[in-house]
Amino acid sequence: DLGLGPTLTDLISEYHRRNSDLVITLDYDDSLELLSDMVAIHVYRIVQECLTNVMRHARANSVKVMVTRSRVDDDLVVINVEDNGIGGQAEGEGFGVRAMRERVKNLGGCFSFESEPDQGVSVKASMPFIEKQQDEPRQD
Repeated sequence: DLGLGPTLTDLISEYHRRNSDLVITLDYDDSLELLSDMVAIHVYRIVQECLTNVMRHARANSVKVMVTRSRVDDDLVVINVEDNGIGGQAEGEGFGVRAMRERVKNLGGCFSFESEPDQGVSVKASMPFIEKQQDEPRQD
């Protein structure tokens, strides 16, 4: 009910509460409030999984979360989450990374996961921007 931006802000506040040494910045495009609930839920879950992975594995002290709208070629939602953690643990994808990849793939988007030792992790996803319809039922 709050919208994607405030919901992501609350999510980030919760992760910061769990680890006050972790600095999490959010760059959010307010035009994403027009997203359909279906796409907004996927965006939220991807950011949530990225932050969970940072807390569990990265040993990072900084995370940048960018959720923006791109109109370069197509109208896309772009997610970019980067941490400054230990990286280098790309020995096969875990369940969380596979789940993110599937979410993006199911919407016809692109997903990348990059991890280099001592260079942190970068997760990038782009999905079609699907606008909310006036009579769209609420997704809970």
